[in-house]
Amino acid sequence: SSIRKQARLFLACLCFAGAVFAAVLTAGTLTGCKIDSILPSQTEAGKEQAASTPQTALQSGQADQAGGNLPEGDSGDAENTDEAVPGSGQGSAASSSEPLLTLPYDESDPAQKSSAHNWLCSDLVENSQKLGEYALTEDFHAAVNRGWLSTSSIPSGYVSYDTFAERQLEVDAELQNILESNVAFSDPYVAHCQKLVKDYYDMWLDWDARNAAGVEPLREIITPLMNVHSLEEMTAYLSDPDTTIRALPLSSTFTAANLNDADSIAVYISPPSLVFQDPKYYSSLDRNSWKYQPRYIYAAGYMLERLGYSENERDRILKDSYTFECEMASAMMTTEEHNAEDSTIRCNNPRTFAQLQEEQGNFPLTGMLEGAGLAGSKVFILQEPAWLERMNRLYTDRYLEKMKAYLLVSDVLQFMDLLDRDCYDRMMQVRNVLSGSSGQVDDRKAACDAVNNVLEMELGEVYAETYITEKTKGDITDLINECIEYYHTMLEGEEFLSENTKNEALKKLDNLTIRVARPDDTEEMEIALQSVAGSDTDEEILVGKNGKRILDFKGPEEGGSLVDARIAISEYDCLRMHDKVNQPVDRTEWIAAPQ
Repeated sequence: SSIRKQARLFLACLCFAGAVFAAVLTAGTLTGCKIDSILPSQTEAGKEQAASTPQTALQSGQADQAGGNLPEGDSGDAENTDEAVPGSGQGSAASSSEPLLTLPYDESDPAQKSSAHNWLCSDLVENSQKLGEYALTEDFHAAVNRGWLSTSSIPSGYVSYDTFAERQLEVDAELQNILESNVAFSDPYVAHCQKLVKDYYDMWLDWDARNAAGVEPLREIITPLMNVHSLEEMTAYLSDPDTTIRALPLSSTFTAANLNDADSIAVYISPPSLVFQDPKYYSSLDRNSWKYQPRYIYAAGYMLERLGYSENERDRILKDSYTFECEMASAMMTTEEHNAEDSTIRCNNPRTFAQLQEEQGNFPLTGMLEGAGLAGSKVFILQEPAWLERMNRLYTDRYLEKMKAYLLVSDVLQFMDLLDRDCYDRMMQVRNVLSGSSGQVDDRKAACDAVNNVLEMELGEVYAETYITEKTKGDITDLINECIEYYHTMLEGEEFLSENTKNEALKKLDNLTIRVARPDDTEEMEIALQSVAGSDTDEEILVGKNGKRILDFKGPEEGGSLVDARIAISEYDCLRMHDKVNQPVDRTEWIAAPQ
């Protein structure tokens, strides 16, 4: 029937998309995977989103709740909800009476069961020894991977583990070899990338230098915020370009293809991040939940003490920060809403700069856009208008200290694992509490992960030059071409498709650009490097004569530090966003690293 044909085509397209995506993403990871025991829906642990310069887009939020749950005496300008049920205690962001490990099949009609066993999640460690009786027809995943699931364990420092992670450990060993090798490369751009990644790796592992610096690099970053004592000074602080580069502002911005014109770039505006991540939690936790949340009391609180704040001052800052988060969260979309099928439509709210000026009210959104170098964009996509309306109401003298507290807590958490050993170990302990993991990966692995998080493309250049052969690239290219040929034949033979739809589908298929491992041509970057060679400038972001920006920062032998390098990377990312404003979408740009 036509329905079966459509379903078959849909499933086939999904398979093809996945195959091509995997092939293009990484040549290194494709090699050596055990396909017969791959676990779905698990990711390698320890890969937290880096606090990478401009904040990550699409932070979770909630749009239709009333007000946040404020501490006593802080009713705020909004309508506040009644006090919620207290949180579930230490180490937990929220409580729930819903079952987490099994579904309540016991009360259902036995005749309707397809299995003699209750459903359980076979990916959980607690259930790995309970899979002996499951047949292929009852739990295909559990039956096929029973041996691997029942005999494998999660390594120290990991939250989850699977065969992708097994292969990633092999790739990580190759990456560490690169970072500890002194092999010279003839290609100027690869050699430049090698210096960047090795310098960052060495500075990450230099605990003597990091311990000697202590928290002073962080103190330098937060000093401008601590000098804010009025709303006017806060506006100036938020609009300062250095704030965008060094600290976290009160909004998140990024550039991407315009949802309404796929050929052009738009600037997207979304709320900042929250400690509890999903705004939904703030409607169910009580006013003292900051006392029990590990990232608040054990991470941010510890950092405030290291900066010299008394216990009373620490608690006031944490309480004020949590209060401000509650207020913001009340007008932000939740994770569930962001995952809903209408999310893209809800978040697609085009604005001009003039419209944002009118809509922002007292909140200096346009000032922050100017500081970030994004104000010249012809199109802005305001993802959560309710949040901006809320910020207009919160941006008052009454909330000044709470805003400062929120920004301070955000900054100390962002830089915590870049400071001394005590700060780093404390952050790892907090992550273990939150994730249920134990221990931590060894320093060399952690340093390798840190490099891969912030210098992914640069490390990828060196990885591809070292490990990816022409034969590997050829094999993967042949695989992709075989897939394309198969789908070409399949589409041509589908009777339910109209001729117009079929032709458009074939047109897209015939215009696929195959990208394997890394770009073949780095001539533009080599020209840019040659044009700035021998430059005496102290600038860490160089611009070649051809207009290409080149990331650079001082290494350990040049007096550089880990925090300074991280700030230089942040500045580079901000400037690259600025360069994309009002430009057409660059369809030749590579966004996936080979490793």
